[in-house]
Amino acid sequence: MTERGLLLVDIDGVLADVTHRQHHLAGTRKNWNAFFAAADADPLIEAGAEAVRQAADDGYPIVYLTGRPERLRQVTEGWLTRHDLPVSPGALQMRPHREWRPAADFKVHVVRTLASGRTVADMWDDDEAVVSALHAAGFPARVPLWAQPRSSAFADAQDRLGRT
Repeated sequence: MTERGLLLVDIDGVLADVTHRQHHLAGTRKNWNAFFAAADADPLIEAGAEAVRQAADDGYPIVYLTGRPERLRQVTEGWLTRHDLPVSPGALQMRPHREWRPAADFKVHVVRTLASGRTVADMWDDDEAVVSALHAAGFPARVPLWAQPRSSAFADAQDRLGRT
């Protein structure tokens, strides 16, 4: 059997419903601590979880590529495990401390690094800017049908502020 390429999956908006905490990003004074503190309570987007589980069953190695900061690693790994999502060593790629490039720039950089040793089969992300940047860099990517619509505050946090 031929080894499958990596399936890269964003978390917020693809697997985790973040609508309950987006209000912390509204307005000029964003409450980043409150926004990230509520991440452990994110409801699961069941359609995304089922798609990831099926891809793993089909032999695709799953890598979660998230703009969440590294300081949320334990919370995020616990969340993935609680929701019975496949997690293997090295499967969670997070934004390093004080890394504030726009999500598209950050994720293209990580995908290029991952692709230096493996083929990328696909990337699922809720951010059209990330998908477009990955296409421009020569990688497959898409916004899945079940992806959650982003609020303007959340989009700004990802695309301009580089905070998630």
